[in-house]
Amino acid sequence: MLARRMAGGITSNDIVGALVRFTGPNLTATLSRLEAAVQGVTATDCQMFLDGPQAGREALSVAGELKRQSAQINVTNHALKFLRGGRALSSILSRNDKLHRTFTERFGDDYRTVSAYYADHADAVRIEDVPPWLSDLAEHLISDTGP
Repeated sequence: MLARRMAGGITSNDIVGALVRFTGPNLTATLSRLEAAVQGVTATDCQMFLDGPQAGREALSVAGELKRQSAQINVTNHALKFLRGGRALSSILSRNDKLHRTFTERFGDDYRTVSAYYADHADAVRIEDVPPWLSDLAEHLISDTGP
């Protein structure tokens, strides 16, 4: 892919690279890195890039990466809304007796809501996107329910 240099010496490869590194648990730091990578790019720079000969592949690559990253932001926002919400842990744990017993043995009645647990253990919680491991999980579940 031929990189096109824009204002401030930024290339399209720099922007794609920033988008590719858009993953991780610290959304604020990630957004800050992305913003710094495109600082100085003007609407004219964008138009000139899109009018260029390599824009087709590069623009599609960037658009695809943006779509993937937007989905990750959406997943992260929903997960954080759940983790910070007032859902009763007893309601969630009631679906799995073994998990409920294990949690109760470890924490007793210290935590009544998801948000109470998350407030004390946020550093141990890692939000991950499902698609990278979903097919492995499906294969495992299928093999467990075989004849």
